[in-house]
Parts: sequence; C-alpha cells; structure tokens
Amino acid sequence: MASKSERFGRLFRGFELRHGRYDVTEQSDSGKMVGNARTLDAAISGDDYKAHLNGEYGIGVIPLTNDNRVHFAAIDIDDYQNRTPEFYAKATSRMHALVTRSKSGGTHVWIFSKEGLPAALAVKLLKQWAANLGVANSEIFPKQVKRSSSKDAGNWINLPYFHGRKAVLTRLTGKSDDSVEVYDGELDDFLTAAEALAEVMTEKHVQSLIENAKSQRDTDKSTALPDWHDGPYCLQRLFAGFPKAKDEQLHEPALTEGGRNTAFFNAAVYLSRKYEGDETRVTNVLNEVNVKNNLGFPLAELQICVKSAMKKDWGFQCKQPPLSPMCNRAACLKRRYGIGSRGEDTNVDISDLVKVKTEPPLYIMNADGERVEIDGDELLNQRLFTRRVMDATSKVIPVMQDQKYRDFVQLLLDRGVEIDGPPDTDPETIITGELINFIDQSRVPRKDKIEYAVGAVYVDENDEHAWFHRSDFTKYLQKQRVTFDSRKVSDMLLNVIGCVAKSTTINGRSVRVWVAPLGEIIDTVKEE
Repeated sequence: MASKSERFGRLFRGFELRHGRYDVTEQSDSGKMVGNARTLDAAISGDDYKAHLNGEYGIGVIPLTNDNRVHFAAIDIDDYQNRTPEFYAKATSRMHALVTRSKSGGTHVWIFSKEGLPAALAVKLLKQWAANLGVANSEIFPKQVKRSSSKDAGNWINLPYFHGRKAVLTRLTGKSDDSVEVYDGELDDFLTAAEALAEVMTEKHVQSLIENAKSQRDTDKSTALPDWHDGPYCLQRLFAGFPKAKDEQLHEPALTEGGRNTAFFNAAVYLSRKYEGDETRVTNVLNEVNVKNNLGFPLAELQICVKSAMKKDWGFQCKQPPLSPMCNRAACLKRRYGIGSRGEDTNVDISDLVKVKTEPPLYIMNADGERVEIDGDELLNQRLFTRRVMDATSKVIPVMQDQKYRDFVQLLLDRGVEIDGPPDTDPETIITGELINFIDQSRVPRKDKIEYAVGAVYVDENDEHAWFHRSDFTKYLQKQRVTFDSRKVSDMLLNVIGCVAKSTTINGRSVRVWVAPLGEIIDTVKEE
C-alpha cells in the first residue's frame, strides 16, 4: 500500500529536471510566510515530498512536464483581506477543483488529472474560472504551456500541507446538487478527494467544461442588455451582469469610488466606439445603468468622464482594477468592440517574464501564450522587441512613447522572477560547445588551407588543430543567438580555450587566422 508521501508525490508530478525549495525563516505581519527560495537542478525525489510533509523544508514543483502536459494546475489567489478560501471553495465545488490555503494566507484552487492534460487546455480552463470568480489577475500555474528551449525551465509553485498544516477543502454533501461542506481538511482527506477528482479530470471532460462555459457566454450575449455584449468582457460583468444563476451572488462586482471612475471611463471608451462618438447617446446609456444599479455616480461627473473619453481614441485600461479581476482576454478579443478593435489597445498579452541568470542574462516571456526568448538589447529597444513579438504571434504591438515603454519594461521586470541558468550555461562551456559545433559544420575535407580564407574551417589530418577566421565564428554565434561581448569571446578563446591568433599567407595575401587546439578541446569535453 502506498504511503501518504507517495500518494502526495503522484498527485504533484511535474518537471523531471528541476524543482523549487523554500526554507521558511519568518512570518510577516500580513501573514505571508517569508523565507529563502531557490531552484535546484535536480529531479524531485520521494524523500523531498516526505521532507515537505514533515516540515523539514518546503518544496515547489514546476507543473509543466517534458512533454508539455500537466498532472496538476492551479490558480494562485493572493487575496488576504476580501474573500476567504471558503468563498472560493463554494464557488468551485462543481468545477471538480479543490481549494487550499497557501502558505502565505492566500488561496490555491487546484485541479488534478491522473492521465495528464495538455498544458494549454488546463490553462485555458483555469483562465475561464479565474475570470468568472473575479480574480483574472491572479497567477495561473503553469505559467507557460511549452518551453522555448532547455533554459526555459518554468515557474514552480509551493505545495500545500507543509508540516501537515491543515487546508480548507470542499466536498459535496450529497444532499443536493450544490450543497457544499467546507472544512479544515487533514492530509488524508485531501489525498482522498484529490485522487477521486484526478480520475474524473480527463482531457475529454475538460473539453466539455470549456464548451459549457462557451455555451453560457452565448446565452449571456442573447439575454444581456442591448449594450455590453459586444464590448470588453469585464465591462459586461461590471455594468450589465449575467442572467441569474445559482451562484450568481458569488460574482457581484464591487465598485469603490476610485474603481467606479475607471469603470465608467472605459465604458465610455467602448460606447463611443460603438456609437461613433455620439456623446449624448453614450451619456444616456451610462446614466441609465448608473441609476438602475444605484451606482451613485453624479451626473455632472459622469458627463465630464464621457467628454474625457471622447477626446481621442483611448485604449482600454485592462491592467487596472476593477477591470483586471474580471478579464477574460480570449473572449474579449473575439468581440467587435473588445480589446484589439483599435490600435491603441494592448493587442498582445505580455506576461510572466523570467530572467535566466546566464552570462549575459536571457529573458523569456509569454506573448499570447507563445514563449519568446530575448536578450537585454532587444528588451530595451522597442523596435527589436516588437519584431520578436511579431515573429512569435503575428501581431504588431502599438508604438508606445519612450517613457511609457520604459515603464512597461520595468513593470515586466518587477513582476518577473529570476532563476539560475541550467547546468552548462556558464560562458566557458557555451563558447567551447559552440566552437566545436562551428568547426564541425564548417570544416572542409581537403588538406590545403585555401578554403578557410573564404568562410570555411581547415582541420589538419589528425584532427589536432583547426584554422578559422574570427569574423566567421562571430557570425555563427549571432545565428545561434549567443550574444556575449566580442571582447569577452576573444578573451575566452585566447586565455581559456587556448586558441592562438596569428598571421599566415594565402595566395600571396596576409591573412589573420585563429588556430584552435581541437584535440585538447575534445579531450576536455569528454572528461567533463
């Protein structure tokens, strides 16, 4: 019979090559657990799961496996004040999800699958749920649905039940379809519930959940007020609402005074597009909703808001509350007046920046679900950045003012994470490996040395030395997107790898070439 830690490990299977470790040092005033987090270049073991449950150290797992599937996924809701884990437990009881408290006092909504799910499918489902729960700006794990390269390990999430700490769970009581019991569950309860749900959560079942949500959105459009159904999804939620359902009271929008101004401004932007700048009509529609729903927005302020929204073609403020928690980007992009219907909108979702601490650093991000690798120069240069995103998504990002673009990059960095590079990503190993590949791909079989004067590499008959042009190797590195400083490459070739730069004569012309001790390099690589 499998032990608890073995059952726990089967539920939280993830990436086979790396995992996270978290050593808790203190608890902040807000309840957030503080400690030292690091990523380890090793497969997670049964002993690691056991140590986590025993409270020796916390572990984190990267959900995305080598074949781009997941056995578990989660919505990470950092909501310490407004809504309790019990709220989310009730809201997700019929979704075949489990809810636990996170180590920081927030909430994790988990799904599990015994057979495994395509990561893209699991993420699509969780994004739908997050929007319906009003927490669309929460993190979704996995943060990527595929890897761009071996350097793109992925982000890990802390597992529940560290030191056996109880977690809020939910289960159907059987008394009725929506009768839910919320309780502080022991590990045994969690394992039993999660394993049962993992059996149900097949690829076919997830597809049906997504289709049901789509059918509900179609119903929402047909029964909603004349406005809102063809505009941003978040505005429909905030102003028109949906047809009443059993759990509709779980999704009530809360418009504070500051949030109300943002909501009305973006609503005016949407309506001005729809009604082609008819200020009177836009004002009347907004005031009707304002009065009907007792939102308390003074008419004079509303009129000023509408005038401001019509001064130019504004983009939607998708990243600001109260819009951001209600965001369903996939649905919004398909709507006639949703995001992307004007050039000023943010038509590409850029998120989850990862800084890989190689030399030089590599940056990897999500662009509409595609993983994009860029270097520091491309990140700082808006034109180069736009080109890389366009190549990945076939979309052109609208040009931003210089300061706005710098703020955008800084926000990506602030919200991003840093991870160590995988093994063998130090500069010496990279340059040595690329030099061997360059020689293998460019070498000529003849014994004379004429060819290396025109872009090829000459290797002597004993494979002991290779002659090449430094400029040819530089071009090769650029094609491989290896962006070390030129002086650094020359220094490694000379002082680390042992190359010699010298002049020789070819066809009566003096040519500067580099000679690499190929035999010694290969022997060193074999030893390592």
